[in-house]
Amino acid sequence: MNLDDLTFQETIGNLYGESEIQNYDLEGEDELAEDLPKILILGNKQCGKSSIQKVLFQRMHPQETPTLESTRKITRQTIQTSPFVNFQVMEAPETIDFFETEFDLLEEFKNSNSIIYVVDVSQDLMTEIESLLKIINKSHQENKNLFYEIFLHKTDTLKDEEKEELKLKINKELKEQLQSQFEEKDNGNELEKENEKEKENENENEKEQEIKFQLYLTSIYDPSIFAAFSRVVQKLIKENKVLISLLDLLKNSCKIDRAFLFDIYSKIYIASDTAKFDLTSYEICSDTIDLVSDFSELYGYEAKNSNNKKKNKNKSKSKSKSKSKSKNEKKKKSKKKKKKNIDLDLDSDELEINNSNQTEEQPPEGIVTLESGQTIYVLQVINGVALVCIFDNEVMKKKGIVFYNCKCFASSVKNVLTFDHQNVSKQFQKQIKKAF
Repeated sequence: MNLDDLTFQETIGNLYGESEIQNYDLEGEDELAEDLPKILILGNKQCGKSSIQKVLFQRMHPQETPTLESTRKITRQTIQTSPFVNFQVMEAPETIDFFETEFDLLEEFKNSNSIIYVVDVSQDLMTEIESLLKIINKSHQENKNLFYEIFLHKTDTLKDEEKEELKLKINKELKEQLQSQFEEKDNGNELEKENEKEKENENENEKEQEIKFQLYLTSIYDPSIFAAFSRVVQKLIKENKVLISLLDLLKNSCKIDRAFLFDIYSKIYIASDTAKFDLTSYEICSDTIDLVSDFSELYGYEAKNSNNKKKNKNKSKSKSKSKSKSKNEKKKKSKKKKKKNIDLDLDSDELEINNSNQTEEQPPEGIVTLESGQTIYVLQVINGVALVCIFDNEVMKKKGIVFYNCKCFASSVKNVLTFDHQNVSKQFQKQIKKAF
């Protein structure tokens, strides 16, 4: 998505919060937090497993990925970029010889929440499907609750019609293969089933045997890989349902076209309203976050030496307490406040961003207007997480109410992390004001 048709209108604050992405090998396994959700990435050689992670979490340009070496050992990453995006990713070498003694993947299957299997659509599809079925059968024996997320990767060279045909073809093939395999198991166990007395137990066993998988068309050369990985991560977020309900309340009360909740660093969308997802809306919202953040860094703050941090904090506190100031002095203060929410440590080799001075009354936000007349509104709701809404001209006539509702939404998201989810939805419903 090109930003040539975007006009920057307003920005306050820096959207980037603190993030942590750590790399581990098997020797550093003890350092990992065991309670985090786990995603296991599998696939045949050179299918694109490493390049997907580099583009998603290390901001590598897709053009640089062909120089990456093949994965030769099991690697881990801990992704902690916001309170909602907090999980572990493990990547294993090619899956042909997965079950050799040197790889203890059976234990990994037990501890994982999701398996992402990357299918290289440029290779022989039957070979890819055979490898996938091998993984599904073995892992399902160890963990009945696994989600199988199948990335039909490197689809950027295909036309839209070819992509959909490919997706339908593989989906049909997988269902037929899995069904035939379960029928063989059922025929082999007919005598055991006859001895079972309770039908309820049989139904429970059938439910456990159901394999939950979903197919995605992906490429690192377009936003499809970000959208697909977002859907995977959403299943790991326990607050996802209440976040969706809050977004729907906001959308319906203000007649918003689309509403997303983004992890700012990774561009993973944590939740969206229940309208049908379209990649164009996601792409323009993602680009708008970058645009607002870039302008924030350029014009939003004043660079200060780290040695003066304490002095600056004391000055800001004393200024907030003094009320008997002239109008001219107050105007000068209001202009300076926009540049006092961040401190840059210029003594270190890298710039360290400190958002400790941000206040709840003035959360970072930005407005971008498209040539089509639509408006994109970005509001940081908590550290590392931003609400992104798409409005039309009619909604902007009552933007005061809309922005007020968005601020109420921000406070509700903070409460989601600490209070009962049902109470948060009811509280937000009482606070929100209908714009139309």
